[in-house]
Amino acid sequence: MGEFSFKPLWKVLIDKGMSKEALRKALGLSHSTIARMGKGEPASFKVLGRICEYLDVGVADVVEYIPAKVRVIFDNGGGVTLQLGKWAHYYDDPAQAARDYAEYFKDGTAAGWEGHEDEAAECDPTYDEIRNGGYRVYNAGEILDEIHSDDSTGWDNIDSFCLAQNSPKTGGK
Repeated sequence: MGEFSFKPLWKVLIDKGMSKEALRKALGLSHSTIARMGKGEPASFKVLGRICEYLDVGVADVVEYIPAKVRVIFDNGGGVTLQLGKWAHYYDDPAQAARDYAEYFKDGTAAGWEGHEDEAAECDPTYDEIRNGGYRVYNAGEILDEIHSDDSTGWDNIDSFCLAQNSPKTGGK
């Protein structure tokens, strides 16, 4: 899924003229905690609370959530491109794309998946390509709406993807 960033915290520290090391020492945090936060890895709620209290700031002043880019791109040739965060793949089989899409949301990540394709990651249809009927591009919310719709889209790959999402194999309802 998305990523957490402690950039707001680093900005607060700069504004207060304080170093990461000074914060670490003041709160008795380990070097590894500060290092993990520097990489955007999670910190416990207890650590976040101590930082907020010490700096007299809110959580939003310490950490932000950056959602992953999740897009499903259908082409008028029947193919489906999934862009799930930093992982992307082109499928000829909409049902397989639907299964992988469901797996992504079940696990919350595509980390460790094989089959990443740079070309699929770079697929970004222009307004004219979409308007002229070459592609349909959906975000996660739009796909969810389409899955729950009883109406056909007129595109076999979209309808097949949505039907597969509703099948017991993908955990759909």
